[in-house]
Amino acid sequence: MRILCLGCGAMGKVAIRDLAQHSDFEEIIVADRDVEKTEEYVRELGDRRLKVEFADVTDRTGLVGLMGRVDLAISTVGPFYKYGLAVVEAALEAGISLVDICDDYDVTPKILELHDRAKAKGVTVITGLGASPGATNLLAKLGAQRLDEPEEVHIGLVQSAADPEGGPAVIYHVFHSMFGQVPTYCDGRYVEVGAFIDGAESVAFPKPLGEFELYHIGHPEPLTLPRYFPSLKHVDCKLSLNPPLLREMIVGLGEMGLISSEAIEVRGVELSPLDFLVAYLGHLSEEPLLKGIPYEGAVRVEVRGKKDGRPARAVYTAQARMNEGTGVPLSIGAQLLAAGKVETQGGVFAPEGCLDPRLFIEEMVKRGFNGLETIESQDVREFKDLVQLS
Repeated sequence: MRILCLGCGAMGKVAIRDLAQHSDFEEIIVADRDVEKTEEYVRELGDRRLKVEFADVTDRTGLVGLMGRVDLAISTVGPFYKYGLAVVEAALEAGISLVDICDDYDVTPKILELHDRAKAKGVTVITGLGASPGATNLLAKLGAQRLDEPEEVHIGLVQSAADPEGGPAVIYHVFHSMFGQVPTYCDGRYVEVGAFIDGAESVAFPKPLGEFELYHIGHPEPLTLPRYFPSLKHVDCKLSLNPPLLREMIVGLGEMGLISSEAIEVRGVELSPLDFLVAYLGHLSEEPLLKGIPYEGAVRVEVRGKKDGRPARAVYTAQARMNEGTGVPLSIGAQLLAAGKVETQGGVFAPEGCLDPRLFIEEMVKRGFNGLETIESQDVREFKDLVQLS
């Protein structure tokens, strides 16, 4: 089989490296707008299966033609609120399956609406398979399977501002998800909440991170998990930046209108406040403000419900750098899909709709990732032990 990797940025590089190290694809085409930098990275990997092509995802004809040369594609081209839907539509037109890391709440339902079209084409699309969404969804699925009646899922995230491997698409996504009214799932229905303002909650993460105050953000998990687990009455996704004081700065920028994408003229140059902020914040990791802040972020997934008629909960925690925690799950998902190791094929799915969480965790553990499962604060297992359980 042949696979196309769209995007060779911070997330894409990790996925490409993982494919080179762990997959048996006969050809891996790496496509990006910056051919020179892509070729440099491919030379570093030294795998003869890797080929480089130019790709511009806004060129529909060219993209469909490139996709027509392969059996499967992955995409890390963001921000996904701009490019995610177009890439999926191109894959359907080309008649190939696709896995992406879409993390934007507003485009995710539009992608899922293409389910019947993908099923008719006989292709499978897995959308949102990174760290969050992605690993979080599958940990929530595992927790739901641990209980007889899953009722609530609470997802907590800590994102390090010190990590220099985020990339501009991540910063655009951050601003997109942290302002305005965003959907969450509460009491069996969708409600709007103030992003990065409402829902303040203090949550403890494993060392060295400790306790953080989290706030609602716009993310896909509250929109997808209730689709596959009808017994759920509440799903939320909350986040803190590290260091936490950045939240006040970002909220202040939004209140001042400095995240506008509308271009203004500055000394003869047209530039939007948002584009400036993304460029500036891309260098923030070098600032003294972030000295001593770890590069790793963290996820925490808590599933609450009933087991044997009694209240019960399962909690999962894991830590990783953003590019590793995002790119590796994407590669694993593509390899599972190529091998036919999915629970259902033909259509568009969030990860929890078609992947076995145990197979996913097993592959993550093979690559050195680990985490903890805690059942009722007493039964604690490392991820590497979970794959041995029936």
